[in-house]
Amino acid sequence: KHVGHGGDLLHKPGMVPTEAYALVAAALRRMRDAGITFIGNDGNHDHADRAGTVHSLQALASGGLAEIVDPWEGCRIIATRKLDQQPVVLFSYCEDPKVLLKRVRTVKKAMGSGTTEALAIFHHGFKGARVGTLLEKVIREPVEGGELEGMFARVFSGHYHTAQTILGLTNGDYIASPQEHTRSDIELLSQPKGFIVYDFQDNSFERMPINRPRFTKVTSAYAPTLEVKGNYVDVGYHRGEDSEQLRKDLLEAGAAGVRMVQYPTKENIEQDGERMRIRAN
Repeated sequence: KHVGHGGDLLHKPGMVPTEAYALVAAALRRMRDAGITFIGNDGNHDHADRAGTVHSLQALASGGLAEIVDPWEGCRIIATRKLDQQPVVLFSYCEDPKVLLKRVRTVKKAMGSGTTEALAIFHHGFKGARVGTLLEKVIREPVEGGELEGMFARVFSGHYHTAQTILGLTNGDYIASPQEHTRSDIELLSQPKGFIVYDFQDNSFERMPINRPRFTKVTSAYAPTLEVKGNYVDVGYHRGEDSEQLRKDLLEAGAAGVRMVQYPTKENIEQDGERMRIRAN
């Protein structure tokens, strides 16, 4: 068995929190000891800087906990003999679409017709995708998914957080984030967060939803429901309301965490407007 990751494993560019890194390393060690190979693609949020030649998966690989891409190559073919299955091809994140397509051509040249039997894992956005966060409006991806049509047995890509097909590609899908990891992440009822289980034998996959905490918002007039229990809750309240009692009630109702946010008063709005007028002048 093998676990493939589409990138942004720790989702923290630059310096990674020690506790989070230790938890990941411990989990990967258990997987290795159980005979499970972890195949890790590096995403833009794994990189120490925009060059991408240093990233957070390198130490995991040096400890024998992960199979990764050589940062100076940007792509890697993990051979059939190693997985005893289809070959797996990894394409790490890069900003330049020309570099991405050059890497694809490099793999095609190395494998020839063998690419049609390969599982390809990218960390890229392709034209027409939805980010899956509150940043939907900033998509600027120039690469067409159709550039990969007919090249691989199956294509998966990380990067974007919503489960969706890669437009222009009949056998391509975004892996999506397995859970809401920030307040801007969005989980749609029709596309629940989870993992993908891929079957090498018949080239099929299934999405497996998981029950993990979500970020949810309620007003001070809330009623304890399943939207509260087990989730991280932001509470909007008005000045004069007992915010500490609201926090206590939510925690007793099963919230995993509570953040209290006071609605702006008329005075706050007027003061903000005045500050903006002063800056404009």
